[in-house]
Amino acid sequence: MSYLKKALVYTVLSLAFVLAGCATGAKENNGNQPSADTAKQKAPDLKTYSLDKNIRSEEDFDLIGKYVHAEDDQITLEIKDRELIVPKSSRFHSDEDHDDLIGKLVKVEVDGKTQEAEEAELMPQSKADQNGVYEQEKDGSRKIIATFVSESEQNITIKTKAGEKTYQKTADFERDVAEAPEKLKGKIVRLEIEKDGKAESLDLESEDQKLEWYEPSASK
Repeated sequence: MSYLKKALVYTVLSLAFVLAGCATGAKENNGNQPSADTAKQKAPDLKTYSLDKNIRSEEDFDLIGKYVHAEDDQITLEIKDRELIVPKSSRFHSDEDHDDLIGKLVKVEVDGKTQEAEEAELMPQSKADQNGVYEQEKDGSRKIIATFVSESEQNITIKTKAGEKTYQKTADFERDVAEAPEKLKGKIVRLEIEKDGKAESLDLESEDQKLEWYEPSASK
């Protein structure tokens, strides 16, 4: 009888140790095994790649980068040396065909709340010809993006791939730039030229000054 009691006690103790070991192993596995949420790579906050300043938490913003490729539900942008995947909104649209965007510098409007792309459009740098013309009307008036060279009371000189060119200013020339001419030298500016070839306005966009990393896939 004493032998049976000892055997029973031994069996119970052995079983207890086995169960305790299983429970400890399960805890260790749970501690080492990441959850489904943490296993997934956390998507970057796209706002950190925007050139827009002081973006509020759910405010829409723009991303400027090279359009690499796109799928039905997302697009891939290259900004400096990093590729970013931007989900597409169900409302996403672009005036340009997909093939016309590939390899080009684009501006993508992103919903601040969902961080989904709403719209994509070519930047002037991607549309400009050798003379810097990125938009032209039937009457001959046009918009130009170029490097600022110099400015006087009557004229303004810029430089494009085709070389330097001087434009005479209109009588009501608009200068939407705070900096003095000497501080503009070498910066990227935008000009509006009337059909008679005179410069109507000068503008300086801060975003144009931060795209030195961009190199067109092919020269026009």
